[in-house]
Amino acid sequence: MRRLHFLRYVAIVGTLSVLLAAGCASPKKSEPADPFMDKWKAKAQESKDFRPAFPAVPRTRKRSGVRPSEIKVETERPLPTKRSA
Repeated sequence: MRRLHFLRYVAIVGTLSVLLAAGCASPKKSEPADPFMDKWKAKAQESKDFRPAFPAVPRTRKRSGVRPSEIKVETERPLPTKRSA
């Protein structure tokens, strides 16, 4: 009985493996040539590795208008004692 279950299991796994391999190995269908896509693929190949020039003068960081002496440090506030319903 155990041998029958094992053989059934091996047959199922083998069949699924063969179906999976056959499904993945199907030949790729050739698509008809599209002139629109061919044009843009050619343009993409022409412009490959094109990078715009870097600016001559590097940008400087803008400083914020708040000075460290103007920053207020929050002190601890007391917890509320009344319930708000």
